[in-house]
Amino acid sequence: MNTNGEKDKIAAHAWCRAASTLIWIALLLPMWCVAASLDKPAETAFDAQFRRTMERTGIPGGAYAIIRRDEEPRFGALGVRSLDRPDEITPDTVFRIASLSKTFTAALVAQAVRDGTLAWDLPLSVISRHVTVSTHWRPATLEDALGHTTGYVPYAFDTVIDGGGTFDEALHGFERLAPICAPGRCFAYQNVLFNLATPALESASGHAFRDLLQARIAQPLQMMSTTVGHDAFVAETNRADPHIRRGEEWTSVPDPVHYDALPAAAGVNSSARDLSKWLSAHLGAAPDVLTEKQIAAVTAERVRMERTCFRNGGECWPTTRTMAWAGACFA
Repeated sequence: MNTNGEKDKIAAHAWCRAASTLIWIALLLPMWCVAASLDKPAETAFDAQFRRTMERTGIPGGAYAIIRRDEEPRFGALGVRSLDRPDEITPDTVFRIASLSKTFTAALVAQAVRDGTLAWDLPLSVISRHVTVSTHWRPATLEDALGHTTGYVPYAFDTVIDGGGTFDEALHGFERLAPICAPGRCFAYQNVLFNLATPALESASGHAFRDLLQARIAQPLQMMSTTVGHDAFVAETNRADPHIRRGEEWTSVPDPVHYDALPAAAGVNSSARDLSKWLSAHLGAAPDVLTEKQIAAVTAERVRMERTCFRNGGECWPTTRTMAWAGACFA
């Protein structure tokens, strides 16, 4: 039988199987991270590493939370919300959390499966007529989309979204794109196909994705700063503006609105304080929101990879993938 500490480490490991260092959220954002099951000396070391990394990279501002079972979270923050103004980052500063949005989506689907309104094996071709069915392999399913194992090339038609296109316009591309492997057999990170969870959830529930997230996750967990979309983000007074690095200099940039087209994949906004509650839920602290069975479903290993590399370069390592691996680190 596992001790509580061992269970914490297992759950945290399931969230961050691929990383041994902090991973920054996207290229446009300041930094935040959430860690679980660190002992006291490790907490001190984590804070020191956080500060060294902030200084070395020049990231304008960041925040973190450390979760220990049956204890209040420990928070840290450093830097400013924007280089255009001196307001300091706090644990309640709201960030665009990019692909960590996917963890919320996977949980919402797990809840719908429990309620009987969705099924993991729902074919993607049922959700969208643009996703064709291969004559060689079984149909790709909702579970495949959430686990990035649909069989299509990575980041398929992200460029349509980056160029300001709609979700439906991006989906049209799949009418002429053939899979490169059988569904469930190889990992290839997706945003457009992952977002098929948005219409699936909205059709099953009768509610917009943003409202469903509020009702099923944010409100029950009292995640008061967690919202969806550009408009909600810019309405926050305590928000971390996106930044981009050009050469050696960081520059504040307007919040990109195009990923509002993919709310389930990249549309959520949240703070370190709220994400500490989200991590606690994944450690079993909120069974009314996430049951043990649902946690197991979204953290189960799905596919083995020989190596993992980030699209913009960097380290590669052997790893396995869980459903809704997010490109962000719960360490």
